[in-house]
Amino acid sequence: MAQNFVKHIIGDGQGTFLWLNNWHPSGLLYKLFYARLISILGRSISATVSTVIQNGEWHWPKLQNSVIHQIQHSIPSSVVPQSDKADEVVWTVSPAGQYTTEHTWEAIRNKGEETQWATVVWCIWEPILLRFQIQRRAYTWDLELNDAYGFCRSKTFSSLMFKLALAARLYFIWLERNSKIFEGRPRNSSVVLACIDDNIRLRVCIWNQFPNSLENQRLCVH
Repeated sequence: MAQNFVKHIIGDGQGTFLWLNNWHPSGLLYKLFYARLISILGRSISATVSTVIQNGEWHWPKLQNSVIHQIQHSIPSSVVPQSDKADEVVWTVSPAGQYTTEHTWEAIRNKGEETQWATVVWCIWEPILLRFQIQRRAYTWDLELNDAYGFCRSKTFSSLMFKLALAARLYFIWLERNSKIFEGRPRNSSVVLACIDDNIRLRVCIWNQFPNSLENQRLCVH
């Protein structure tokens, strides 16, 4: 698959294999045309594109062969050899022509339909914020982490609950992501939020180092 993403831009033709590299608009010539054509052209399997270039112009053997004519005529007029320039290798799925993990992943991954709750992931977090009497909309991810860092530095019941809520949110959204990709079973945001709530309640039930205050009870109930 990666071979299809590599494209050779012809300059002097010396750095590109005639048969084995992806430089021709039709693709790899060795795969498209039978091997006997190589001997007809008088070019070895390791021949470079420079063997069909002369004085900065295409110079194909003058043979009465329909396949050779097809190779010649399918080269766009814009593809002109440049004897003063080396061949260039580009990564076609990247706008800059260089390999990047981001663009390569986008090119090879399976793209399914967007999950209904994908655009409201932050809505899962806002009810948790309200539980801690944090009256605001959900921030961006970086700002949420900065805010959580300051809030969670203490060892109070509410700060530990907040850390637990944040960890549960990340964990169950990750599970939901895997369920959608690998099992094709997406769930809506209300179901995911219910799972987060249940997980937090079960874990808090075993905490016995905090006083049974009204404030702590409120956090557990709502």
